[in-house]
Amino acid sequence: MGQILKNKFYIGLVKGSDGEWVDSISHEPLVSVKTFYQVQKLLIKKKVSVHYTEKIDYPLRGVMRCADCERIYTPYEKKGILYFYSRCMDECKNTTKNWKFADIADKIKGLIVGLHFTDDELEAMDSRAGTDIALLESRRMKEFEQIDRQKKVVREELAYLRANRLHHY
Repeated sequence: MGQILKNKFYIGLVKGSDGEWVDSISHEPLVSVKTFYQVQKLLIKKKVSVHYTEKIDYPLRGVMRCADCERIYTPYEKKGILYFYSRCMDECKNTTKNWKFADIADKIKGLIVGLHFTDDELEAMDSRAGTDIALLESRRMKEFEQIDRQKKVVREELAYLRANRLHHY
């Protein structure tokens, strides 16, 4: 089934002498063209990349993505220089598949240096941080109260059991 969902032969096309897909004159399509391309879109969305069990700890790992096809840039080292490489999709228009870490760091540094907040933005961030802390403190206090109530119930049940021991003869 997987082969049918990926092979254009099943929508009535065959590879011509130049390698391009052309209409077949010898067989009928088994799958409609519309269904075939809907399935292709779903398959692309469900693609899962390979995850390694032991990842080497490089800075910016998992952070950079291709702006066109959104594939991740993977770090690798060559001759002592750290690079990031993206294995973009065939139809991706991105021409920069490799980046030196030093170039990325320089770009990030330039962005950070140019980052400025207005007094209103700084005030809004401070007030949000204060509100978030107050909410967390309130939630923490409710959890403590709930734990204290549970402790009290357990103590009362233990006291009851001690006072009303049932004897088995």
